[in-house]
Amino acid sequence: MRVLFLIDTLEVGGAERSLLDIIPRLRGVDPLLCQLYPGGALRQAYERAGIPVVALDLRGRYAIARAVAGVRRVARGHRADLIHSTLLRADLVARAAGALERIPAVNSFVNDSYSPRLDGERGRLLRAKYRAVRLLDRLTAPLAAAFVANSAATKAANCSALGVP
Repeated sequence: MRVLFLIDTLEVGGAERSLLDIIPRLRGVDPLLCQLYPGGALRQAYERAGIPVVALDLRGRYAIARAVAGVRRVARGHRADLIHSTLLRADLVARAAGALERIPAVNSFVNDSYSPRLDGERGRLLRAKYRAVRLLDRLTAPLAAAFVANSAATKAANCSALGVP
């Protein structure tokens, strides 16, 4: 199975390290990792692990339209059977690119981004931006074929916030 793994950046973080640990253990998978935005501190580690990397290095905080176009090209070139994404921006891009290319997209819930307790920790402008992003996430969630979570608590919080089973 040809899997296109999609992530925001390859900077040092939990999600980035987790993928680096998981991908080499997958049997029967021909992986390609696509990094959307600049930041490649872990790129050499992925390549040493035998995981090819394509860096789109898109400028701009989201650059969603350019990201979707780039991922569509990469997915076609890899002849991807599945797109697996990690982190919000990659999830949004995977859903759109997957739907347009008719490739199932699987998103990973790796943190509790929508905990009600976080609402009180933000100023008014930041709260408004947060709610807009959550609405976009919720509206596009049905485009994903499936979700996987790294814990029961993360699963419960994200499923509730996004309205997914």
